[in-house]
Amino acid sequence: MSILRRATSQQARSMAYGQGDPYAIPSNGSLASYSSSGVSIDKQSAMSSAAVFASVRILASIVASTPLHTVRVDEAGRARRTAQHALIANPFGDSSGTPLDRQIGLEQMMVSKLLRGNSFNIIGATDRKGTPTQLIPIDPDIVRVDQTKDQGKRFWVAGKVVPNMDIVHVPGLSMPGSLVGMSPVAYFRQTIGLGLAIEEFGSRFFGSGAQMSGLIELDGDLDPDAARQLKERFESRHSGLRKSHGIGVLTGGAKFKPISVAPDEAQFIQSMQFNVSQIAMIFGVPPHLLGNTQDVSAAWGAGVEPQNRAFLTYTLRAWFTRIENALSNLLPDGLQARFDTQDLLRTDAVARSHLYSSARVAGWMTTDEIRDIEGMDPIGGGDRIDQPLNSAHNGDTMPGAASTPNFSQ
Repeated sequence: MSILRRATSQQARSMAYGQGDPYAIPSNGSLASYSSSGVSIDKQSAMSSAAVFASVRILASIVASTPLHTVRVDEAGRARRTAQHALIANPFGDSSGTPLDRQIGLEQMMVSKLLRGNSFNIIGATDRKGTPTQLIPIDPDIVRVDQTKDQGKRFWVAGKVVPNMDIVHVPGLSMPGSLVGMSPVAYFRQTIGLGLAIEEFGSRFFGSGAQMSGLIELDGDLDPDAARQLKERFESRHSGLRKSHGIGVLTGGAKFKPISVAPDEAQFIQSMQFNVSQIAMIFGVPPHLLGNTQDVSAAWGAGVEPQNRAFLTYTLRAWFTRIENALSNLLPDGLQARFDTQDLLRTDAVARSHLYSSARVAGWMTTDEIRDIEGMDPIGGGDRIDQPLNSAHNGDTMPGAASTPNFSQ
């Protein structure tokens, strides 16, 4: 390794532990470090944890699959959907400029933020007015951020400075005064490492342990070589999953004394569940989505709708807002990006029917607004906010109704 590469590697390791530039994001290699459980953790090994992978997959897929619209905000602050801006219709491309599916691009953005605390995107194309129309997600591990003399940001991508106008940085949770977000993998490598160690222990327990585990007792004494040979012969015939439940044959007065330790008695299952709960807490994912259903109703509400509402309120809304703000800052004045979260709060058909009926009678939703939520086309006269006939005030004339005859004539 050259002196330059050693210096660069040492600098990266220092930054990873806060001993160097506080604004630099450690590279993937420098991030790798052994946790107290003895497992080396980086963003790749972290994703081998079932709980981490599931948490990242759930959050990334939900955010990426939620409809994203262009809205125009009037002077009163009301947002109305308008024609899709090119940046919102399909904002992402790959390194060659080839357009990516919007869901893939948003998933890559979310994965970067969830694992590394930051998402970086190069502006790949603009329109005639200079408004960005395409973003290219890049690996956070090749990005370094430092502070200029005028307290601004400076981005280094693969060792080269990239102008601020050509890069879009979407940080996650960050410390006051920090230029970058905090990496969950770096901060919680002990928790993630413990989970991986538990999984490895389980694999070894069931894959390598003798299913007829116990002691072989003999009346007489064996020298070390004879004891070793007896042990090796026994393990060769009964160790491993494929040889489990076999029939053992002992001669010479030997007796087998089984010693069984059930995994749940050794708190193996409880340790796995506790680790899943911790990882779910780190990412803000309801534990029941990760397979842990213990006491979930007390924390997240009873029923699908309350749990989805809590998930949206306490976790998803923050991620939606970060992406909305980042994209809105790139749009022309008056336009904003807005996620449509109605699908996340959809109840059953009967409950929606009661809601729409009440809203229509009370006069705070029109027929077309209700049909739009249900994915149906508008109808003639469906944009009127008039109250239904059975709620009309005295003297009101409904469209098509005959006028009241004047009996005084």
